[in-house]
Amino acid sequence: MPLEDDLTYSAKASLRCRNVFDDIGLTYSFGQPLHAYRLSQSSLDTLRSHLTHAIQMRRLNEYAPLFVLWSAETFRREFDGGQYTWAFLTDRLTADSSDFDLQHVSRLGLSSFGRKLARNQGGMNFYLKTLAAEGGFPEALLADPEGNTRRLVRGLLTDITKVGQGAPEGVLDALTA
Repeated sequence: MPLEDDLTYSAKASLRCRNVFDDIGLTYSFGQPLHAYRLSQSSLDTLRSHLTHAIQMRRLNEYAPLFVLWSAETFRREFDGGQYTWAFLTDRLTADSSDFDLQHVSRLGLSSFGRKLARNQGGMNFYLKTLAAEGGFPEALLADPEGNTRRLVRGLLTDITKVGQGAPEGVLDALTA
């Protein structure tokens, strides 16, 4: 897996992750957004199992690609709003977020997939926001029939349907402004 020059990543870790990817039938593609992998529940469970073991062995850095892939998919399936926190992820792995440098693990994992961290104009990194965005739109937010997010997305889709496929970029920009 190609990586950024300033990050070190062991060949063993890469091989371990590739073996897990092979086990779950994942075809690795450098630069592909993480939401495009669309893991089955069984694959997600397998990743969680490997991560839980890596945490117990204090070797989470070696499984950084698994961590970011699992995290992105977990955000997509389970995040139902509120503030992004490391506890949202670590609670599901029965780990304490203060036991690990999850920013470093995330940076390593995203780099291994050729994905970049979201940053503000001042250069501040948004680790959790990046993982959530890599997962795609959170399904749990759409599941609430009374939720504002569901109404917003349905309204936007209705507007786009009215405008039609192939609408000029300026028209679509006006809809989403």
